Amino acid sequence: MQHESSFPEPRVEAVLAEAQARFIAAPPGAAFGAPAWISDDELAAVVSTTAPPRQQGRVYLVSLSTSRIGPQLVLPSPAECHSLNARAVERLPDGRIGVLHDCSGHVSTMPNFHGQLWAYEPRTGETARLFPYDLPPLSGFPSFSPDMSKAIMTDGPNGLSSHFYWLYPDSSAQLDLGVATARGASWSPDGSRIAVIDMPRSLPEPGHLFPAFEIRLISTDGVPGRPIAPPIPDGGTPLQWSPNGQWLLGTLLGLDGVPTGLWIINPDSGRRALLLDGDGIGYAAWSPDGTKVAVTIKDRTSSSGLEKRTGLAIFDMPDPAAIDMP
Repeated sequence: MQHESSFPEPRVEAVLAEAQARFIAAPPGAAFGAPAWISDDELAAVVSTTAPPRQQGRVYLVSLSTSRIGPQLVLPSPAECHSLNARAVERLPDGRIGVLHDCSGHVSTMPNFHGQLWAYEPRTGETARLFPYDLPPLSGFPSFSPDMSKAIMTDGPNGLSSHFYWLYPDSSAQLDLGVATARGASWSPDGSRIAVIDMPRSLPEPGHLFPAFEIRLISTDGVPGRPIAPPIPDGGTPLQWSPNGQWLLGTLLGLDGVPTGLWIINPDSGRRALLLDGDGIGYAAWSPDGTKVAVTIKDRTSSSGLEKRTGLAIFDMPDPAAIDMP
């Protein structure tokens, strides 16, 4: 493991001002999943209830100009699926919106469930299934190469994954990086490298109570590379590359006095800055032009300190190169 002192000291003063964000509240009793930008003024996001009885996730369009949630995105319901739960969405390299579904089979014929990945074309409304085969249940959202000829994913969510997998148009193959836990992977826009979060060892390092996760780069043929930041106690959310491929964005838990929050990392120099601090921060996504960031918020105390809010916060994103970092 690379020694922490070899990394630049982070900027721990938050860059973004939450009071200046545009906030779109989630429907009562519901929360947003990871957002996906359709255009600079419209997103797609999974909306699911947070209180019992829990209802299955549905994908809705979200307008920034009107702050309106809806209409619901209607996708095909395959005959083999007794019910569909939309679990995650993400903007694909070709501009379509990918939707990851959990398909629950009919109890009499297929009591298990599995994942299916569909693509939605916002301009025409057309949909298509991206892989003819099923994905593992609760698998991570696949991250695609720019030409979409190949993807990488984990086989389970929230740090419970054992492996990374390559996905091809007609088959899949396990990628063995020799790690104890696979957390997430993100393919760079230029196709040259992949940022992964993993736990190299199942036992903690001397002097630490828990095993740590690492953020590092791997080659597009699966050769492991160096860590790009100090170890973190939890894998956080999957990292998101900036549209120009020069920065990574993700919500990470703090370690050794470094705050929990939304962080931006330069994958080449290791320089990093805290964008938004505190709890209640979820997934983040860059707008296609890189000038905005959408962040999911859940039960987060407002800037006034008078209420807790759940919804989407839209921030104007400064040029990362102009952010003062050590």
